[in-house]
Amino acid sequence: SMGWCGEDSVVLHWKNLGVLMVGPYGDWLRFSYGNDSAVIGHGGGEDGLKRKNPSNETEVYLVPEIDCCRIVTPTSVEILQRVPPGTADLLRIGSIEPGALLLDASDAFDSGSPNADEAARSITQQEGLLEEAIQGCIT
Repeated sequence: SMGWCGEDSVVLHWKNLGVLMVGPYGDWLRFSYGNDSAVIGHGGGEDGLKRKNPSNETEVYLVPEIDCCRIVTPTSVEILQRVPPGTADLLRIGSIEPGALLLDASDAFDSGSPNADEAARSITQQEGLLEEAIQGCIT
C-alpha cells in the first residue's frame, strides 16, 4: 500500500520489507513491522475493507493524514512525520545555526560545564544573533 505523508513524502508498505518513507529528494527510511507483515493499506482490498489474515502475519494499515501518516498495527498506533527543517537544523550534529549554539550553551550550563559561559558569549557577541537563536528554538 502507499500513501502521502505530509506535502512531499510518500510512505509505502511491502510484505516482508516493512514500511518505507521516501522524501522529496530520494532520501528514505525503513521501519520494520514483523518479518511477514501483511499489506493492508488505506482502501486495501476490492471493497476497501480489512483483508483476512490466514497466516497470522502482522497487519499494518497506513492512514494518510494532512501532515503525517498513521501506522496502525494490532498492538500500536504510530505517527510518522517528516522532521521540519528548523528542527533538523537545531538538532543536527555539528550544526552552527544560532538555535543549535543556544541549545548547546543551555546543555553545557545544565551539566555544569565550564564551557557554558564561552558558548553563551559566542551568541551574545553579534547583534541580533541571540534573538535569531531564540526564534530558532521556539519555532
